[in-house]
Amino acid sequence: MRVKLETIELQNRGVELESETKEEEDILFRLWADKGRPVEFTRTPTGIRLNIAPTEEAECCPKEED
Repeated sequence: MRVKLETIELQNRGVELESETKEEEDILFRLWADKGRPVEFTRTPTGIRLNIAPTEEAECCPKEED
């Protein structure tokens, strides 16, 4: 799977995900069609890692506990 930043000219710059196999294509489709949502957010030494997974009843981002 390839991931890259969208061009800087876009107003709401994000990341672009592109599948390279049939399995990756199926997962990306499920994330979009089945309301994928963030399930884990982790800080790493080089930045952050965000895990997104398809869920049956997706809501907005999980709330952080105080």
